[in-house]
Amino acid sequence: MALHLKRHVFNLFEFQSVLHFKDDVKKSAYINIAYKFGIDSSCPVDSKMITDACSACFEQRTVFTQQVLAKALNHMVDQTPLPLLFMRTVIQAIDAFPSLVDFVMEILSKLVSKQIWRMPKLWVGFLKCVSQTQPHSFLVLLQLPSPQLESALNKYANLRGPLAAFASQPNIRTTLPRSTLVLLGLANESHIQQPHPTPSLHASDTSSSVHGTTLT
Repeated sequence: MALHLKRHVFNLFEFQSVLHFKDDVKKSAYINIAYKFGIDSSCPVDSKMITDACSACFEQRTVFTQQVLAKALNHMVDQTPLPLLFMRTVIQAIDAFPSLVDFVMEILSKLVSKQIWRMPKLWVGFLKCVSQTQPHSFLVLLQLPSPQLESALNKYANLRGPLAAFASQPNIRTTLPRSTLVLLGLANESHIQQPHPTPSLHASDTSSSVHGTTLT
């Protein structure tokens, strides 16, 4: 059964028919077919075959244009669960078409909302992608909770300085939680407690209290 499925997937990625597709939606669906097999437990297909098939798509840039790839990625990011090879494809897309960087930042932002750090294999690819796409990825990084941001900075130390400089801008800094500012060295770890001034007694108050004491 597995062999039959592998042959089926291989046939899906023959280019004779897809090269003649005129519709970008059909072309993006072609890429998505691979990930259908990659996430469906009933289709035990070798992930290397899926990787090779998708790499072949990237080589056909006149057919699989950045618009086609954007449609495919936009579809895949909404899948549950996310395809295990998703971040690899995102990185391939940005390498093939650097002009997709703003779109990829939107994808990464969606992944933050999906708590990508709870998916260890995808989290590794996410960190690699934000490192490769800095400074474009700085706003995405600043969306991470402090523990995950610290993990990212520990993994890619070259991010810390430039990210801190970016976050220090007044219009950015005011939007960040204190824990993030502390992590980036932009705030002290503990609040400095200012002593509350002791209310001074006016002469009239003192006089009243004295008179009050005398009267009792």
